[in-house]
Amino acid sequence: MRFILLISLLVSFSGFSQLEFSATKHVFETTDDASTLVVDFKITNKGNRPEYLLKVGNSSRCLKYLFSSKRFDVDSTLVLRFAVNPCEPGKFTFKPKVYFASMMEPVTFTITGNYKGDMGVVDIMKACPNFGSRNAFDPNNFQFTVKVIDGKTKEEIPGSKVDYYANGRYFNSHKTNGKGLIEKKYGIGYYYFIASKEGYFTSEKGQMVNYAKNLVIIELFKKEEEKEIIEEEIVIIEQKDSSDFEIQEVHIDSLPPPIEEGEFSLRQYKPNNIVFVIDNSASMASRGKLDLLKFSLHELTEILRPEDKITLVSYANSASVILNTTTGDQKSRISFMIDSMIAKGFTAGGAGIKLGFEQAKEAFIPDGNNQVIVVTDGSFNRDSKDYMKYIKRSKNSGISISVVGIKNTERAREEMKDVAKFGNGRYVPINDMVQAKTNLIKEIKKASKIGGEE
Repeated sequence: MRFILLISLLVSFSGFSQLEFSATKHVFETTDDASTLVVDFKITNKGNRPEYLLKVGNSSRCLKYLFSSKRFDVDSTLVLRFAVNPCEPGKFTFKPKVYFASMMEPVTFTITGNYKGDMGVVDIMKACPNFGSRNAFDPNNFQFTVKVIDGKTKEEIPGSKVDYYANGRYFNSHKTNGKGLIEKKYGIGYYYFIASKEGYFTSEKGQMVNYAKNLVIIELFKKEEEKEIIEEEIVIIEQKDSSDFEIQEVHIDSLPPPIEEGEFSLRQYKPNNIVFVIDNSASMASRGKLDLLKFSLHELTEILRPEDKITLVSYANSASVILNTTTGDQKSRISFMIDSMIAKGFTAGGAGIKLGFEQAKEAFIPDGNNQVIVVTDGSFNRDSKDYMKYIKRSKNSGISISVVGIKNTERAREEMKDVAKFGNGRYVPINDMVQAKTNLIKEIKKASKIGGEE
């Protein structure tokens, strides 16, 4: 009788819930910014009954956690957040055990990384209003503040318009209140903001928003102060040319208008066979680089014609095709694959270029524009000493190679220009949202213009 009862209980537990984990391991990139050491694990209930989180086994004071709820119903998702608050510099490893009602054994999550910063760090969980005895939070209902100020006087600017972008897409606009503030609830993550106000130059800023960085300050400069602004920017650029180059804020007159219907007609532009060889290494996850790329690819997707072909090749630890050759009328499919791109691993650019040329040859369009476009934030020849030889062998194939540089250093920029020139293509810089909106489209139009470049 006991044996039958035990079998009954096991069957009950096995059918009670099936959990699907987004991941159980996470490796943080080496950093000196403790606020970036936050990771969310998503657990989805694929069973036929509600599931319950029983306990998170964690004995370290250097690792904190939050969860969205203890109960999650069928087809719903629990978000479990871990935040590392380093106790000392150097490498770290945590293995908290998480207990669920339907599972006989706990699930072990592994979190590793390398922290090189100071110990005077901010407690990245302390700002969470729900952090306490219930230990709960809503990752998609997090309030942060955007503040728009005069760049010279530092006074708040009421009535400023701020456009919000996330994951390479525009999603909302708000205006600052009488105190120059916008306080809204959105998910934690990396955002681009474009602020504008009559009489001021438009300003753009990208920033990671989380519990330690929940205030975004955007400076606007009056138009009569244009000369002063340009002089300041030149000084900053010269100082940063020898190291990582990043434009934190860009002062522009206005965003360019969208491409109008008919501007990309077959009467003026050849059909395109474009293979993007995309750097998906871990460095592309920093400073909004991947977001800029996604935005640029979405803008291009909108103007693609049924006669155009696009292929996406990813390279990090290895090279692979993430979107097989697809015609321009399948915009939903293309956009879905763009949205799904993530950055991780190391750089294997040579392998990516080889695979990109192979894909371009398979989809070759006679009398069309056949083009490989490498997209990277830095040097892409690690462990790939023969990629220039491969480009040389392909020079007479009718396939050109251009290089898109995402927020790259001066050294990497010069190398990219050399590669593009060698491959009969061009170097295309993307350092901000404005360039992301226009530069890639301009490159495609130059390459496909009937009768030569525009």
